Amino acid sequence: MPSSFDRVVAVDAGVDELFSYGGVTPDNVETLVHGAIFTRKPSDLVNTAIFVGGSNVAAGERSSKPSRSLCSVHSRSRS
Repeated sequence: MPSSFDRVVAVDAGVDELFSYGGVTPDNVETLVHGAIFTRKPSDLVNTAIFVGGSNVAAGERSSKPSRSLCSVHSRSRS
């Protein structure tokens, strides 16, 4: 289940849109990241943030590692 704490912090920080997903794992994070980056033109990517949170830090770190890798590969390909 998505963290209500993380969502409230994002809203208080002024996000325009917020999508929350529960049950994200290293095996299914790639689809979510691709959906966020490949549907936007390169100039809009600066306004795209991927936040991995939750109460299990180790699981969050395992899930965020592939997303960081995917985002950095896409960023390098635009340079």
